[in-house]
Amino acid sequence: MVDAGPERLRRGAHRSLRAAAYDVLREYLITGRLAAGERINLVDVQRMLGVGLSAIREAMCQLAAEGLVVAEEQCGFVAAPISAQDLVDLTTARVEVECFALRDAIARGDLLWEERIITEFHKLAELRAAGPNRALRAPNRAQDMAFHDALVATCGSQWMLRFRRMLYNSSERYAERYSHIGVLDPVSKRDADEDHRAIMEAAIARDADRAVALITQHLEEAARILLRIGITG
Repeated sequence: MVDAGPERLRRGAHRSLRAAAYDVLREYLITGRLAAGERINLVDVQRMLGVGLSAIREAMCQLAAEGLVVAEEQCGFVAAPISAQDLVDLTTARVEVECFALRDAIARGDLLWEERIITEFHKLAELRAAGPNRALRAPNRAQDMAFHDALVATCGSQWMLRFRRMLYNSSERYAERYSHIGVLDPVSKRDADEDHRAIMEAAIARDADRAVALITQHLEEAARILLRIGITG
């Protein structure tokens, strides 16, 4: 684990110490600084982040609820494992939820929704146009989330959006591994850029069937690449 937490927590950018601890630990889980299957020592985390154990435990419980860590009875917490089987299961669930949310959002979308999608798309395209740059991976990941969030922003089901967020958070650990391919393989980057544009255009055109087909292809292709190269561990 990289000892970079205390500096980030002292910046005061979070609502609470629990939120600060959650944010840092989530980043470590997604980027693999806390490796899949690694046992998490709460005392070590407390020492690293410089916050109380209660804040750490609250953050860990939230991460467990989201599936990023596993709570083991009398044994503390473990970073959730990754596997090919989990990726397939996760992708199947995410496709179902994402398609429902997108279809509903398209039916309810208004001009402000369209403008938000276009804005987030162009922000993402601008970042990705900078080319292979490891320093931009985190901003790219955040903007990719902003774009996908914009697509479903007008979905009327809050429960579906909550399920979607949980699935998205879990998929980010795999997506981070996909980003390594994007850095090394411009073909993967180009295909993702084309996917984003096509999904945006279909959504704005209110072509729900095409938008759903494209988002399905987008999510399943990323999973296929990971499975093909065996990057899931």
